[in-house]
Amino acid sequence: MWAANDTMALGALDAAKLSNSRVLVGGMGALREALESVIDGGLAGIVAGDYFVGAWAMVLLYDYHWGKDFAKHGGPRLKLDYLSIIERKNARRFADVVFGRIEALDVRRYSKHLNQRSGPYDFDLKYLFKTTTQSL
Repeated sequence: MWAANDTMALGALDAAKLSNSRVLVGGMGALREALESVIDGGLAGIVAGDYFVGAWAMVLLYDYHWGKDFAKHGGPRLKLDYLSIIERKNARRFADVVFGRIEALDVRRYSKHLNQRSGPYDFDLKYLFKTTTQSL
């Protein structure tokens, strides 16, 4: 069963447990409670990454300010592929990086002004979470 957000997914999981139904339940969003449920084996998985849309927008604006027009690197209707599948093997890492950090996440790696490279923007979350040997 797939839900449009974590709250609905957690509610569906509760209903499945109450009725002793055997279903896989997943959702979207990455609320702390949903991540904990994935870690504990409740929810099968979630799709997450929408927390970072604002960060990607700021990277694009920063680059534009410094003369790197994002329209030339993916077009004016740039598709931001920022969602990741979070499952039991990577849910704890996602939770640690997103909710357990005191310092700000470093998004400089995504800037074309700071990192000269050709091609479209690559907002893959695996780079953001590659702060230890574990990654998404």
